[in-house]
Amino acid sequence: MPTFAYTALNTSGQTVTGSLAVNSRAEAFRKLEAQALTPVKVAEEAKSAKAAASAAAKAEDNTPVKLKRAQIILFTEELADMLDGGLQIDQALRVISERQEDLALRRVSNILRDQLREGSTVAKALKKASPSFDELYCNLVAAGEVSGSLAPILRRLGQNLVVIAELQSKVTQAMIYPAFLVGACVVLMIVFMTVMVPQITDLLDKGGQQLPMATQMLISFNNFLAAWWWVILAVITIIALSFKG
Repeated sequence: MPTFAYTALNTSGQTVTGSLAVNSRAEAFRKLEAQALTPVKVAEEAKSAKAAASAAAKAEDNTPVKLKRAQIILFTEELADMLDGGLQIDQALRVISERQEDLALRRVSNILRDQLREGSTVAKALKKASPSFDELYCNLVAAGEVSGSLAPILRRLGQNLVVIAELQSKVTQAMIYPAFLVGACVVLMIVFMTVMVPQITDLLDKGGQQLPMATQMLISFNNFLAAWWWVILAVITIIALSFKG
């Protein structure tokens, strides 16, 4: 297990030095905070570098977490509020981790803190924390991080995500009625083709009447559907899945 030498401040403002045998630098930060110490410098001792390679396999679970759009909006807005309030990024993430009731957001905050303590940038840490933070989101965060305007960028991102969510909700609601009408028409067509057409065909055959061209075409179409309905269903399914992808 690697050893990390640290310099920290206690509650009285006095400098404290020492070392910790932990699996990672992020864990060293957590242990120091648990002891009411404010880390100033934490560095791995050279003699434990060899042991660090074997400890890498035992590192804590930092599996990326998938987030819903509402969770991304909440996380973005909270982080922007705290950065606007004067907190540093590490402090803001710690507050979110401690106060947030959503377990997924708490886990994302912890992963971000660990990545930042290992020297990663905020944008790269976001990619490792959750695949839900897309390229545009991470690129804008990277630009804000470089320019020193991370809080305004996050605020704008949160607003844009809210607008997109509202538009999607309106489109979904607007499509409910047309989808209902299309579904009702399909059901009526199936009933007509499978129930009504065979009965009409039987009546006309019994009467010995010559069927009009339109009726013959309708019967042929009905027979085609009865024989190849599974092909039509497969094609519709493939088209729907391709649009969804």
